[in-house]
Amino acid sequence: MAISMSTYLKNKVLNHVLRNTSYSAPSSVWVGLYGSNSVELSGYGYGRVEAPSFNISASGSAINSADIIYSQASGSWGTITGFGIYDASTDGNLLFTSPISNTRYVDINDTFFIQEGNMSVTLSGAYSYYLAGELLDHILNNNAYASPGTGVYTALYTTLPDANDVGGVEVNATDYVRLQVGGTSYWSAPSVGSTANTDHLEFVTDADEDWGTIVGICLRDSATTGEILFRGNINPVATVITGDDYVFDIGWLIVKADYTASVD
Repeated sequence: MAISMSTYLKNKVLNHVLRNTSYSAPSSVWVGLYGSNSVELSGYGYGRVEAPSFNISASGSAINSADIIYSQASGSWGTITGFGIYDASTDGNLLFTSPISNTRYVDINDTFFIQEGNMSVTLSGAYSYYLAGELLDHILNNNAYASPGTGVYTALYTTLPDANDVGGVEVNATDYVRLQVGGTSYWSAPSVGSTANTDHLEFVTDADEDWGTIVGICLRDSATTGEILFRGNINPVATVITGDDYVFDIGWLIVKADYTASVD
């Protein structure tokens, strides 16, 4: 199933979270429908419907809290194959889009609706549950999530934590500290929903002691504890022993703002 976050929103998310460039959430979001040609419907009484609030789960998902009901069709709308979530009732910016699992034909006098709980948007992959929930609530419910600003830090792990920040083992060495990487001077301007480090990230030169085998990295919103923002495995892994350097070259650390969505 071809599901995606719009490039517009991917870039906004990366700017907001990593580059200290805030994204102001829309005051309301609207759900549009697509026909068999993957083009938004028009005519015969069709119009986007303002979405109700979304229930945000602890595992990074948002689900519509009420039915989304369209006006009665004054002519045939054809087969509904997909949806888009926009930041305006007409025109505006596309935020999310997805096919509909069970396509439906809408004839004259029919009323199309998406049932409560049947529209789901999930931020997964590199997203932590914390960040997914904050972003979805910000984008879909217009609840504030302030940019972490310049307070984004890299953390290295010998055991990567899960999306709920459980089970991780961060490097523990006398000469290890998290590196600050928040702001436009650390990340490239997002392109097609992807950004990369624009400077060398020098974690250590001539390590004082063994660090262990580095298998993963998290971007966190604090120099010490804080919340995970993004997380991912490092490939290839590297074992840092006394006397080693550990440096990421320019462009080596890439963050992509991908997601999943569906309508049943």
